[in-house]
Amino acid sequence: MGLKERSDMQEKTYEINGKTYVHRPQVLGQLKQLEELLKGTNIPAGAGAMGIVEALGDKVPIALAIILTGQGKSPQDKDLEALAAEMLWGVDLAQTMEIVDDFFSINPLSSAFAKVVGMMERFAEQVLAMQTGSSPSASPSGTEI
Repeated sequence: MGLKERSDMQEKTYEINGKTYVHRPQVLGQLKQLEELLKGTNIPAGAGAMGIVEALGDKVPIALAIILTGQGKSPQDKDLEALAAEMLWGVDLAQTMEIVDDFFSINPLSSAFAKVVGMMERFAEQVLAMQTGSSPSASPSGTEI
């Protein structure tokens, strides 16, 4: 399960139920799937892997199905429902946390995006505070996607 370097990207493999799955930088189609899945999900600001897993709740298996791809397969050729069932019954909490944590290492733009969202929230709080004459809160309560 070591991290492998390719000339233009990083990837990591996981063994799940005797099958090998690959975690690569997400392609646009996967990002769109994740965006749809995460609509209305409140992820607390600064949440680590456990906070993200808790926020996703019963969406975790489908999120893992979107993120991971069977070795030798293309992300567009996945049966998400079947793969989500595989994740539900084949991935334990420790491996789930590892995959979620790895997501931000393999997809550095996602962490940059999270920082931008946090900055935008703080800016919006300051603007609202100036308009209402109150002081902005010390830290944002969360990020709703």
